[in-house]
Amino acid sequence: MGHRPGQALRSILHPYRTEDPDLPGAEGPKNVALAAEIADGWNVIFFSPPMNDFYAAALAEGSRAPARGRTSASST
Repeated sequence: MGHRPGQALRSILHPYRTEDPDLPGAEGPKNVALAAEIADGWNVIFFSPPMNDFYAAALAEGSRAPARGRTSASST
């Protein structure tokens, strides 16, 4: 049973998850907070260990805010 010319190929591999995560790259306190609020994660661009308190505060602010544009099923 081989592939016939003109026949569509089908993958036998199945993804681990049904959706790709939303990981925006953000800098600045408001953008980092927004990423924590509406996205599945945060893609760190210019992280600097001495600035950890700055990023932690922005992420905490965004995590406390009610999620915008997300359903309860997507936020679990």
